[in-house]
Amino acid sequence: NNSFTYTINIESFISPTNFIIHDTSICINQSITLESNSSFTNYLWSTGDITRSALIKFPGTYSLQVKDTNGCSSKEFIDVKSIVFQKLV
Repeated sequence: NNSFTYTINIESFISPTNFIIHDTSICINQSITLESNSSFTNYLWSTGDITRSALIKFPGTYSLQVKDTNGCSSKEFIDVKSIVFQKLV
């Protein structure tokens, strides 16, 4: 009767979180650069940018998907609102 013993090592990793700033605002005809708070191996913004930052020119909801060195990935969203100033009379 043959018996075998196997050892399996299981590593658990936590997906990245809180890597993008909270909601923000921009003035009309202005832009803002959104940037990841941490370094990762891969970035994918909803704008198509694949770097740590993305230039945002219009209000809207944007997302950033990242992958860390362990291969864990996560996606977060940010709302960029428009600031409208009213003329004082």
